[in-house]
Amino acid sequence: MEISSEDGNELKNIKFSFDKKFKENLKNNIEETIHVILNRIIEYNPIEDNEKVTYKLKQIL
Repeated sequence: MEISSEDGNELKNIKFSFDKKFKENLKNNIEETIHVILNRIIEYNPIEDNEKVTYKLKQIL
């Protein structure tokens, strides 16, 4: 990942490097968070029709 910004006339770059384990952990954490959020949405907003679930999720997101 590279972040660039202009500071006056000088361009400054900041580079980040992530190892494979970090990337995998990040991916797993994001997937788990999404899973928990979706389960809570379904738990607190019970909807029986799959099309309505899809519509409801699109509204929320």
